[in-house]
Amino acid sequence: KEKLLFIRSVYQMALILRAADELKIIMARSLNSVFKNIVPYLSTPYRENISYDSMRSKSYAAEVRDKEIATETLQRMIKKISEY
Repeated sequence: KEKLLFIRSVYQMALILRAADELKIIMARSLNSVFKNIVPYLSTPYRENISYDSMRSKSYAAEVRDKEIATETLQRMIKKISEY
């Protein structure tokens, strides 16, 4: 499978996907379904194969720094979108 390289940690990706699920930006039966369907197509610079179950559990146990980085990333995306 061809995978997309996500330049963020598994914890940070997990937070972003969890928020997208809770805000209904991504529609799925459950959060588990979100991870099960998306994670097989993602990799990070440090992990080529990510377990969807591991990412799901990490979405509930993020550290403060991971939350900050995920938030900063989303803020940068907002700024970029406003420039279009």
